[in-house]
Amino acid sequence: MKVLYSLFLLLSIGQEATHANDDVVRKLRSIPEAPQLISDAILSSVHSTNGEIDSEVMEKATNAGLPEDAVRKYASDAYKKVSEGNVTVAKIEEDMKTLVATAQNATKVEEEKKTNNVTERTNKTETRKTYSPRKPLSYEAQRKLSIAVMNGFRSPTEEINPKALQDALDEGVALETIMNSLETMNENRRRIRRRNL
Repeated sequence: MKVLYSLFLLLSIGQEATHANDDVVRKLRSIPEAPQLISDAILSSVHSTNGEIDSEVMEKATNAGLPEDAVRKYASDAYKKVSEGNVTVAKIEEDMKTLVATAQNATKVEEEKKTNNVTERTNKTETRKTYSPRKPLSYEAQRKLSIAVMNGFRSPTEEINPKALQDALDEGVALETIMNSLETMNENRRRIRRRNL
């Protein structure tokens, strides 16, 4: 609720200051340190006796690219709310801390997303470079693969007869495919045996 109030306060002040001027809002969003600089200006204003912003604080804000009139409007609106008794200085301080922390967290999350997206794109690109679709096996190649795998599956030592292995290789079946198929069948047999124990 506190975060919502501080954001609502800042947005309502911002709407009054910019009169829904999209260019100013875009400019504020494009400056990463804008929340901290605006917070400093508001706090400087509410801590002063006359609502003025410290010249060094204003200079930092304008040097960063913030519109001076918008910064002054934010600060004067906050000062007016404090002087009218609608909000306490402590509440403004708390809201400004929350605003800056929220902005920093949003920046961190955005940076993590960018990093993850770059990594994901890199991984997809590498996969595309290394992936080569397998050509479908002919009927004869599938038959020779089955004979070789079944031969190894039935063997007490789980080894494939060299002639059956050579026949499958001659038909264009990759050795890796043969060995993976045999291992899958043997793993299934082991799983069934464990389940029956």
